[in-house]
Amino acid sequence: MNEMVLEETMSEEQRGQDPDQLMDSNELAELLGVSRSWVEKQRSMWPDNLPPHLKIGRLVRYRWATVQEWLRKREGYTN
Repeated sequence: MNEMVLEETMSEEQRGQDPDQLMDSNELAELLGVSRSWVEKQRSMWPDNLPPHLKIGRLVRYRWATVQEWLRKREGYTN
């Protein structure tokens, strides 16, 4: 996904995100165009398929800058 495509997949509010802003599984799923259950299944069974996450108690959060970098690294990646 190049920078232009990444920009196109983000909502208006996501484009102006603080790099340290945290997102939850719902927000990550929306950004990726998948369901929250898919994100949760990937995280529990195949964590390398998702960006690194933070655990805060029982909460799972993703740092905005980490998600952006993970997407850039996956440009042109196929399984």
